[in-house]
Amino acid sequence: KCLVRWTMCTPATPTIQSRDEILLECNGRKMLLRAKSSKGKVKAFVLPNTPPHSYDAPNKGSVRVGFHTTIPNEKSRTLTVELIPLL
Repeated sequence: KCLVRWTMCTPATPTIQSRDEILLECNGRKMLLRAKSSKGKVKAFVLPNTPPHSYDAPNKGSVRVGFHTTIPNEKSRTLTVELIPLL
């Protein structure tokens, strides 16, 4: 098995809506992140954006958001992440 992770850095405030959705809010604007896997389930996560090494530049005021899924030994699988602006 192999763990596949999609991640982005953002200054927005994240809220995990469900296993496959994260709502981002920033300056009165909202965006929904939605993940789909061709097989299996995905899981949303939010992590602090703390630099792992002393030589890494800090990204103050930001977090990492994303999704991960486990892929068995297969030839192909698709992990799709949609970024949907909300009006």
